[in-house]
Amino acid sequence: MVKKGYTAVPKGSRAVAWVTRRCHKHRVEIPRGTSGVVTGKSSARDYNWTRADIGGVVHTLHPWDWDFTPVRVGELRRWKDGRAGTFLVVSIESLSSCHCLGDGNVFGTTCRYLEEFTEVISETR
Repeated sequence: MVKKGYTAVPKGSRAVAWVTRRCHKHRVEIPRGTSGVVTGKSSARDYNWTRADIGGVVHTLHPWDWDFTPVRVGELRRWKDGRAGTFLVVSIESLSSCHCLGDGNVFGTTCRYLEEFTEVISETR
């Protein structure tokens, strides 16, 4: 279930979204590597559409083109199993490509791995 505050990440090379209203003239394609923050839902035609802030503009997202994760860019996180060191989430390109900065080294991992084995120390907003 998608919740407010989750990160929205395009699944493919381009993901469909709409600015303001859901119609063909407002349709935009968001490139891979761009992420947004879920702001809520809108109801239209008996369906709940997820809305997200992408680059300062609120978009209505096409549900089959997007993945959602509770991991957010800018969060300071630590390992649950007691490994030394904290790290910062720098970017999220997809659920299988998340870049973090820890102890001066950049490392890559998956968002699912971070969800399972880390916890948030300091949130972004």
